[in-house]
Amino acid sequence: MTALPGTPAIQNAIPMAYFGTTLFAAPGLGMIAGSIMLAGGLTWLNWRGARAEGPSDIVTRQTAPKLPLIVAALPIPVAVGLNLLLSTSVLPATDLSYLRSAAWGATEPQALIGLWSIMISLTVAILLALGLGWRGLTSPRRALTKGAEAALLPLFNTAALVGFGSVIANLPAFDQIAATVDDLGGNALVSLAIAASLLAGLTGSASGGMSIALATLGDDYALRAQGEGISPDLMHRVVSLSTGGLDALPHNGAVITLLSIAGLSHRKAYPDIFVVAVLIPLLALVVVIAMGLAFGSF
Repeated sequence: MTALPGTPAIQNAIPMAYFGTTLFAAPGLGMIAGSIMLAGGLTWLNWRGARAEGPSDIVTRQTAPKLPLIVAALPIPVAVGLNLLLSTSVLPATDLSYLRSAAWGATEPQALIGLWSIMISLTVAILLALGLGWRGLTSPRRALTKGAEAALLPLFNTAALVGFGSVIANLPAFDQIAATVDDLGGNALVSLAIAASLLAGLTGSASGGMSIALATLGDDYALRAQGEGISPDLMHRVVSLSTGGLDALPHNGAVITLLSIAGLSHRKAYPDIFVVAVLIPLLALVVVIAMGLAFGSF
């Protein structure tokens, strides 16, 4: 969600508008963070599974797949690959200088390349998924309607949280909070990581915490990073990783939904969720910050 370069997750897309980056920001550091999460999570879950006692309540249901696995998974690499092609080759080579005119909003083309790339690649991937699975849809209209309805929730949640962040930024107490956060870190990278992590924890939402942090402090941190010689790609990857740790505290909506579906309590299941979704991602964040400060973005 936050580490792998090219993932179209909203947590990887929001920073693009503030740092002029793409979904592939700091790919090397992203792969390192993703590897830590993968290895750490699987190691913990396998260890816990081996120590489990008593009969399993898991019911396995096997159904014949309607599509071969490789065909069903095809839209994912298409989305990532097309995004890479558009953001690194096609759109940068296209003459977009007209965007700088007042008639087009006096916009820098670089600020839109990442956004346009993800919109085009996701649209193509959706159409491909629809085409590949068309024969398996008993009611295409109903499937499209449900898909559109599901897309509205994160869209309006993010929009509402950005608006909420704007209101917070205008409160007298926010200046004091911002100053306190700034004092916690020695530079823009560490300070932004702390701010995004704390806000994600307070809101119980990765995208919500990031939206508030960047809407209220993003422009200032971008200028500070430029003055301190910190790569925008590194800022992008770190702020994305920062929101994927404390967001999964017990009050997180996804955690509560997961426990409800599984029929488990916080007391019984949350310790494992904490290790996999909070502790290990925070470890990955610390490693990336340390490597980024030592070697820069790669």
